[in-house]
Amino acid sequence: MLWHQLTLLQQLNCICDTLAKAAVTRSLQTTARRVPEQVLPTESAAVFVGGIKQTSNPAKKVRLVLGRVDAESFYTTPLGIRDTNGNRNKRGGLGWSKASFDAVDWEMLDATLAAKPQMYRQWLSKQSSGFCGTQQMLAHWDPTRDGNCPDCHRPETASHLCRCPNRDRTRLLKDMTAELTTWLNNNYAHPELTYWLPKYILLRGTSRLTDFPHMSAEMAVVARSQDLIPWTSFMEGKLSSEIFRLQNRSLACSPSRLTILAWSKKLISQILHITHAQWIFRNLSLHHNTMGYLRLTQRKEVLAEIDRLSQLDLEAVPEESKYLLEIDFSSLKNDSLVSQSYWLFAIKAAKTAGRRALLRAQRETGGAARRVQTRETQVRAARAAYATHNLTTGRLSGSASSPYHRIRTEPAIVSGAKSTLQSIHSAWSLRRPPSRPRPSEAAGSQTRTDTKRRKPD
Repeated sequence: MLWHQLTLLQQLNCICDTLAKAAVTRSLQTTARRVPEQVLPTESAAVFVGGIKQTSNPAKKVRLVLGRVDAESFYTTPLGIRDTNGNRNKRGGLGWSKASFDAVDWEMLDATLAAKPQMYRQWLSKQSSGFCGTQQMLAHWDPTRDGNCPDCHRPETASHLCRCPNRDRTRLLKDMTAELTTWLNNNYAHPELTYWLPKYILLRGTSRLTDFPHMSAEMAVVARSQDLIPWTSFMEGKLSSEIFRLQNRSLACSPSRLTILAWSKKLISQILHITHAQWIFRNLSLHHNTMGYLRLTQRKEVLAEIDRLSQLDLEAVPEESKYLLEIDFSSLKNDSLVSQSYWLFAIKAAKTAGRRALLRAQRETGGAARRVQTRETQVRAARAAYATHNLTTGRLSGSASSPYHRIRTEPAIVSGAKSTLQSIHSAWSLRRPPSRPRPSEAAGSQTRTDTKRRKPD
């Protein structure tokens, strides 16, 4: 029908259809202009955050925009900036350009991490900033760390995680990249994304995406944008916005019911899963109870210490601990780390005891004569005191030949002897003897010449 033959309602519908198609066409274009901020005719106020009108609680969007400002400041600050004194600024950033930062689709990354656990997000933050628990980072405060990768023994930094040339870790990377390829094929990914993204991962940043041949014009735009972002950051979920624009057009022409938001979150999760698997593999290689790098390093140090102590001089070990050196050291080297550590601690303790005994013997040798003389003086003093007591009391119980013999005596009544006897009793813990028994009257009558009883005087 001709235009003038349509009713007013039909003409308005045609106008609306034309405007809607034009809006869809502009949205699919890579150089789409920003839609101006608009308010409804009856709205007295509206909240726009980042150019987007907020129809619900704007707190989440405000945090995202403010966080992006802080992130941009950190990422675009030159790495290793120096102050006026020529010293390196410790608060330097990652040294990205403004174009590199703007190329990342931060909204998609934020939406992906919103469903992840807190510890997972914390790990990714440390990995992205370079402050994760790598060997070189831990070596700053732990002198026992050598700063090397537990798998390839090369210097381990944050960027080394997905580039480790270890055979097992390389095989893990290939297997998980194959899983990513399967996922892309099963979820209506753009054919060029399905082909080139796995190749880009397997090259480990040795080639740029723009170096790949026979790309379409659309894929070339994606490659130029993605090459602005470092490969390690790509493996940490920082993908170019052009990847999702290309995939959005591919989804519009496919029977998939996935939205571009859901598809993008799954893609970022798949790539993060590859990186996190490398981190888990590395931690197992480092901290395993029996075959971990730290455990093997400790075992190597223990074996070196065993070799050194096995040549220990027998005179340096006490007699009761010499059995520790009478073992088969070849079997000890093949024993468990617990048994080796037990023997090592025991022989060190025996060595310390032997050294202390030797020092004590040397000290005692110098003062042996003085102690013997002092002991003899004490014996002579004790014997003199007991002899004085015998002279005053006329009685001595026990033998005075040994000062260790417990002698029963009574307190001396001679002037000057009481204090001496008290000190002897206190020093030797002597017991007081029982009191002297009273003489028997019958025994005394037997000594007289007659047996006549006598009255008391």
